[in-house]
Amino acid sequence: MQACKAHHARPCPAARAVRPQRATRLRVAALQAGVADHTARVRGTAQLVSWYCSDLSSWPEWSPVTKGAVKLGVASDLVERGCKFELKQELWGILSYPMHYEVVDFEPGKRLVLSGISEYHTETSQFLFMPDRTDPGMTIVRCVTDAQLREWRSALQPVVSKLLKRVPEDSLAGLQKLLNGPRSPLYTPEFQEAWRRHVSASADARKGRKPASAGGAGAGARARAQQREPRVGVFTWGAAFDGLLSGGREARRAAEHPAAQHYQSPAAQQDPSGHYAALGISVSSGGPGPTGEEIRGAYRRLALELHPDRQIGKAAHVQKQAAGRFARVLRAYDALKDPETRRLYDAGQIIEETVSL
Repeated sequence: MQACKAHHARPCPAARAVRPQRATRLRVAALQAGVADHTARVRGTAQLVSWYCSDLSSWPEWSPVTKGAVKLGVASDLVERGCKFELKQELWGILSYPMHYEVVDFEPGKRLVLSGISEYHTETSQFLFMPDRTDPGMTIVRCVTDAQLREWRSALQPVVSKLLKRVPEDSLAGLQKLLNGPRSPLYTPEFQEAWRRHVSASADARKGRKPASAGGAGAGARARAQQREPRVGVFTWGAAFDGLLSGGREARRAAEHPAAQHYQSPAAQQDPSGHYAALGISVSSGGPGPTGEEIRGAYRRLALELHPDRQIGKAAHVQKQAAGRFARVLRAYDALKDPETRRLYDAGQIIEETVSL
């Protein structure tokens, strides 16, 4: 009996050796997943905070990586599912690039889901807005972001993943500093008046009346964002890092023709429902569209990554997010796999509602 107690009191050396090895595997798996989960406690109700954050034109005010933002399509302050934004982002002070976001789902006061794509990576971000039970005037903002490098750059995922996770962390820290500070935009007379107009317009829309034209919270933010242009066209270490990710093409072009470097915006109508973006395929105005083989290849890569069988053993929120992305990929592939349907979609004759995550 005493020998048995002694045996249970002191685990064997083999058992002690297994534990750190298992923990290491879990850390590596989490690093490769590219998922970042951060929270911040900010001043303001969930309705006000979510309305402010949903207008991506306000992001340059609090996100250190966002240097400019504009809303694409119809000029309106209403943010709803399908709205698209174009952001000028800068990482680590050396890499500037355009980022395109689409609002996949927006439930005021509760959550905001965004799907983003750039030349280098794809991103899915979900913001959850939860009232603080201890203080109704405070809101807990949770941001779950999954960033994945595109194409051959995916081999760099284990190296770059830790750096990419800093982006939502720094952005939430900036939001917390702004909203908790003495100059919070939520309590300015302009914002409060815009909020009252928004509430009135929403009530009119529910009653079936045509709402009067009203400026929203993003009107002033958009004007300020357009004045804050990032520095482009300068060959610096940023161009060299850019060349690392893009195979050297951009670095050589920046060195040979620095004046030709400028910020380009593809036409929004090239991907009206975001199907190409869901498959991680970029389309440009006037350029040749992707081939059927490219679409099938993109679908196969994402299916292997997001299939439910590949999510076994992962955290519940990761499985849920992967299931949403997988459903979005299936719908996008179903819309683009047929050449005739794809031709009509490219011509703007087929516009479908985007699936929420």
